[in-house]
Amino acid sequence: MPIKRLAAPVLVLTIVLAAVAWTAAQPKQVGRLSAEDFVEIYQLYTYYAEGVDLGTDNPAWTFTDDGTFETRAPGRHDVPGNPRKGRKALEETYGNLAKSNQVNKTRHVVTNVSARAAAGGAKASAYMFTLDGRDSTKPAVVTQYGRYDDTLVKTRNGWRFKSRLFYFDLSQPLTTPAVPPVPR
Repeated sequence: MPIKRLAAPVLVLTIVLAAVAWTAAQPKQVGRLSAEDFVEIYQLYTYYAEGVDLGTDNPAWTFTDDGTFETRAPGRHDVPGNPRKGRKALEETYGNLAKSNQVNKTRHVVTNVSARAAAGGAKASAYMFTLDGRDSTKPAVVTQYGRYDDTLVKTRNGWRFKSRLFYFDLSQPLTTPAVPPVPR
């Protein structure tokens, strides 16, 4: 008889413990980004592109102090690139790039920015293509395009890139102009 009396409570306890364990094993729900967060993230992408192209403000400030930037070559997305890590390395990289872009009249165009809340901040992505307009007598030419995959964190100074990975899909000039000539 004592075993029969214990069976029901043991069964209930087993079910409760299994439910608690199952609940604890489920992925934690991450909050949503507010409209203000999304606007700030979108602006971060814009500030970054302007800094790279115009050199008016080195875009290393758009990263956390320990932030990283890495690129992957066309057709070699599985092969790690040469990551730049930390504020000093990023400032040097972007300082050199801005000088080159000013001479080449290069402009980064960022589109399809997508961001979602993630543990510790946000995950975001965007398409990017680069226009080379150094010869004003000819249409601009697309010289690069690809995709950014980013991890962002919200700091006391706003959203910043924690890590930025650019996947090149093309890194050489197209043989046809990006913009057809305007008829005269």
